[in-house]
Amino acid sequence: MSHQKGFTLVELLVVIAIIGVLASVVLVGFPGVTKKAKDGRLKASMAQMRTLMASAFDGYGNYDNFSTTSEDMGPLVNDVQKNSFGNTYSLVKAPLSSSDSVCAFAPLNEQNGATWYCVDSLGHAGTTDIDPATTSVDYCSDIANPVVCPPIVSD
Repeated sequence: MSHQKGFTLVELLVVIAIIGVLASVVLVGFPGVTKKAKDGRLKASMAQMRTLMASAFDGYGNYDNFSTTSEDMGPLVNDVQKNSFGNTYSLVKAPLSSSDSVCAFAPLNEQNGATWYCVDSLGHAGTTDIDPATTSVDYCSDIANPVVCPPIVSD
């Protein structure tokens, strides 16, 4: 009686088929993970922007010198634009005569741009389902008055 060691062709094919099914399940779930990762990076960069907002106000008493092109803000703005849905980002300073408030927002990837992450100089930060640029309500678009984020639904 001869006993050969090893696997039969059928056993190997079954293992390969199982690996293929598992790989396809993982690949189908991957785009959602990528969107969450981009949103996480965007939120972290915007949290740093909020810290810079506070620092600018502490140093000057207003936001006139707060700029997206400053040495500290430039890389953060690039990171937010790169990771936001549609590569868009907005920063609003108001009122125009003496900038005493700032609002920054960008659309998130997870809901395909239907939600935004917003930070403002009052310390608000989080996700909102109201477009901060909406002109029918005094949020980030009302440059005649202090700009604020819409109601935050989650952090």
